[in-house]
Amino acid sequence: MKVPLRFASVGAATPAFSAAVVAIAGFLALAWGFSTGRVALVSVLSSLQSGVSVLLVALLTRKSPGAAQIAGLALVTLGLGSIHAFRNS
Repeated sequence: MKVPLRFASVGAATPAFSAAVVAIAGFLALAWGFSTGRVALVSVLSSLQSGVSVLLVALLTRKSPGAAQIAGLALVTLGLGSIHAFRNS
């Protein structure tokens, strides 16, 4: 049985549209950062997107992150701290 295609309702399409706008804004910010010539710094900062995603999901769904996610957040934070320490020394 074939089901005809139809567009999603406005309420269902809003999260997808919002995600697309944020993704485009993130890409433009990344491109602008690369144009400044500080490629090493921009690429490290762009690696934070996974940590921000974990924190947003935990905040919005009120579910606690798993052990692997917490370990990942700790490693990203430790890495950024070490880059900051070595850069300023």
